[in-house]
Amino acid sequence: MSTPALAELWQMMRFGLVGLVASISHILVAALVLYVLPVLHEFWVNVIAYGVAFGVSLMGHQRVTFQRTASLWRFTVMSLTGFGINNLVLVGALGIGFSGLIAIAPAVVVAATASYVLSRCWVFT
Repeated sequence: MSTPALAELWQMMRFGLVGLVASISHILVAALVLYVLPVLHEFWVNVIAYGVAFGVSLMGHQRVTFQRTASLWRFTVMSLTGFGINNLVLVGALGIGFSGLIAIAPAVVVAATASYVLSRCWVFT
């Protein structure tokens, strides 16, 4: 494998690690909010958890993955797109009868995948 290919693989691994940390923070915050405020609707829980994960993701990708500052507006657009996808998956999961973390977790995974594609191709170019 050539050096550029190894560099690309290493960057993808760092992106995955940062994304995993952001996703775990999203899910842990969601779990905490659901525990503390069990009457709060999953959408509001998701918004709160997403806000925390946004900060974790931005800092992690700037410092670890790409090691440069992102355009904040591009990162925000990418992040909001990911959040929109997240909520579409959440609506689907709630619509078929899932609730709580069982509804939120797949939404986080799908949004993380979309975020990687946008980050790599647009935000950190």
